[in-house]
Order: sequence, then structure tokens, then C-alpha cells
Amino acid sequence: MGEALAIRRWGEAGAPTVVFLHGLGVIGPNATDEPAERWAAHGFGVVAPDPPGFGGSPAVTREEYLPSRLAQRLLDELPERFLLVGFSWGGTIGCHLLAQAPERVRALVLVDAGYQSLPSEPQSYEEVLESAREELESSRFPDQESFLTLMREHYSARLSDANLLAAAREENGELVPRVAPEVFAGGFHGYQLEPPPGLFPALRESAVPILLLLAGRSKGEEHQADVDNFRRALPEAGIIEYPQSGHNVLLDEPDDSIPAIADWLAEHAK
Repeated sequence: MGEALAIRRWGEAGAPTVVFLHGLGVIGPNATDEPAERWAAHGFGVVAPDPPGFGGSPAVTREEYLPSRLAQRLLDELPERFLLVGFSWGGTIGCHLLAQAPERVRALVLVDAGYQSLPSEPQSYEEVLESAREELESSRFPDQESFLTLMREHYSARLSDANLLAAAREENGELVPRVAPEVFAGGFHGYQLEPPPGLFPALRESAVPILLLLAGRSKGEEHQADVDNFRRALPEAGIIEYPQSGHNVLLDEPDDSIPAIADWLAEHAK
């Protein structure tokens, strides 16, 4: 099992549990607070684990970053029954959780996740790691101001300076992204090896309710083909489209998407 994962919690004990799994990017768990606080105010108990290598959880070997293995690890530490929300990489892990233990998942929300196809030939781990290291080397900042200036170009103004700065660490007098290249490479390579579309038959057979929040900005014909495939494979799944949203719908459309998820989960928590 390894060391226990760090887990943050919101809401009252005894409330229906929502497990929230964040994405793989630089911001990681630091965009969790607003959705978690608002779902807790809606009457849920929110549980947000830090996957290995994020927040307070130690990193693991590259083999342990396969989504199926991360799902197994989480099942050992999560409540017996829960509602599940996964953004991006977290949605991929969520699909594996549902496929492995459908009796424990009451409902699944995928935030722009779970439908994307991948090239038939995935990159090697070494290729992904090299790219991650190159990006890290190009993401060095002399001070907090320069780091925040760049981050503000890419992330919602709803994230505080403290949220953004929590995504960085100091190294040799400079600020660099907190997530290590090995963690990103392990997670991204694992996603390429075990993408969610391969789980569609198991998800359909589970009969667990699924909702997809679909971002639309900067998406092309290939994106639409993936969405059509998702609809055919999981015809009972609900889809809410956000045509003007970027990938992180919870940051780009928070006043619509966060309560929409709360209302939908409430229907399936009874």
C-alpha cells in the first residue's frame, strides 16, 4: 500500500460523501477549495485526496501511476460508498474506480474527461519525461511577482495569489513548479496506456449514473468525433456543454458548473 495519502475534508460528518479528484497540471490540488466549499455548503461531505506526488502525498514509482493502480490505492483509503467528481486526469482515475468497484460509486461526474481518444502509438515514458523536464527548465522565475504574472495569464482570477503560489517551490533561489517532472510523466504516460474509452463497456454495464461536463473552446473535429463515440458507448450518460469554456470548466464557468454538479449529485445521493 505504501504511505497513506494526504486527504483534505470539508463539510459535516455523516453527510453524503463526494470524492473530488483533481487534474494532473501545475495547479493540481490548489484549485480544489471553491468547488469543495460550495458542495459542502450544499450538504455534502467532500473528500479530496492528494494523489501521489501532489500536496502532502509522497511520489511513487512510475508503474504505480497507471490509473488502474491509482484507483486500487484510492479504494483502500476512501469511504465504503461515495459520489465521485473527477477533473481531467482525476476523471480518468474516476473511470477506473467505477470499473473496479461499481458497488461503491453512487454516481460519477466527469469534468471534461473520460471521452478523449488517444493516438494508437503512445509516447514512451522516457519521451514524456524528457518533455516534462524541458518544460520545468523553462518554467523558472526569479521572484513571486514574475511567477504570478505568468500564472494570471492562464488561470482564473478566482484563484488567490496564495493558491497560485502554493503550486510553486523554491529551488536554487528561483520559483519552479511544485509538481516534479517524474510525477507528471508517470501520470501522463499512465493515462496514455489506460485511457477511459477502453472502459466504456464496464461503465455501461455498471449502470451507475454518469454526467459529463463538456468544454468546447478551441476544440475541433476530432473532439466532436470523441464526443459522438462517448454518446454511442454510454447513451444513458448526461452531458452539459460549455461551448465557451476551456478545459477546466470548474474554473471557467464556476457559477454554473459547480451548482449544476451539486444539484445533479443531490438527485443521486438519496
